[in-house]
Amino acid sequence: MLLSEQVMAESTLPSIVVHPGLPKCATSALQRSFVIDNHSLASDLNVKILGKRFIPMNGYPPVSEIMYDLDQCLSDLEQQRYSLANYFFSSEALVNSPLLFKRIAQKFQILKVVFTCRFPPLQALSNYRYSGWIDHSLGSLELSQHSSLNGSISRHLNIFNRFADMYSIKLCPVEGGELLSRFCQNCFDQAPPVTKQVAFDEHSKHNPLNKSIGLGFASALASEISSRGLKITGKQRSGIVKYAQKWPLPNNIQNLMPHYSCAGLIEAQLDSLGSYESLLLSYGVDPAHVSLAIRQVEAELRVLLSQPIASKEELASFEENAHNLVTSFLKMES
Repeated sequence: MLLSEQVMAESTLPSIVVHPGLPKCATSALQRSFVIDNHSLASDLNVKILGKRFIPMNGYPPVSEIMYDLDQCLSDLEQQRYSLANYFFSSEALVNSPLLFKRIAQKFQILKVVFTCRFPPLQALSNYRYSGWIDHSLGSLELSQHSSLNGSISRHLNIFNRFADMYSIKLCPVEGGELLSRFCQNCFDQAPPVTKQVAFDEHSKHNPLNKSIGLGFASALASEISSRGLKITGKQRSGIVKYAQKWPLPNNIQNLMPHYSCAGLIEAQLDSLGSYESLLLSYGVDPAHVSLAIRQVEAELRVLLSQPIASKEELASFEENAHNLVTSFLKMES
């Protein structure tokens, strides 16, 4: 008997596995895997994924809705009546929505909480390259206790420990391959054959990852937004992020580092590999997989460090493109 079946037999509430992300830790790609082909993966696992308006098997789970219209989400959840079955809910917005998490716990027996995680400094850097540039310059990123690379492992540990005080939690590092199979095993104690068949890479039409732009361009965009004194609203964020992803930046500057201190900041993160290893081991991740994950992280850091530093002319190109992008976006929005 699976653990979920045992819990259901002992409870009057339906059981649920909750996946709170974290951001930039393959959350969107995993959600797509559960939704494509008419939710075939969820069906094979005998779970019902909560989708739009918290209706089972109704497409993608709410993410931006939780961030920008929490009251409506709470109302949607409250209106639903769930049969005694196994459910699954995934949203990276949950980490910062304790009230929603509390309401979920009132309607379901939370079987376990599974976090996908990534080497925290790289996760923080990827988050900056995805949308963090809207709010922070590269310099202020490191100055803030909420966004610095050097404090990222302790921030992750605080999140995990906070949830571990209330629920059974598992960590599933994105590094090391076969993520979908490992994730299903962590969540549902099984990984059906379909997990080997679902396309799960950035080239798949089903699973295009939420791409991050290069550090040089992200830094230039942050400077442009700051110099104009712009305040990007919640509703505008997704639009300008997608606009930046599709902006026709010259190929020769796409991956350039903006300055030498940035390379030094990344190099310093090599010293954090031991802390990440200890974090994964302390939450029961298989030691053999931890070794594999650490090797992959080190390789990713060294690839980043191999990127050239932008020249003055290339920095000027970044600035020109950032200016043109923001001008074009604001014109489109008006």
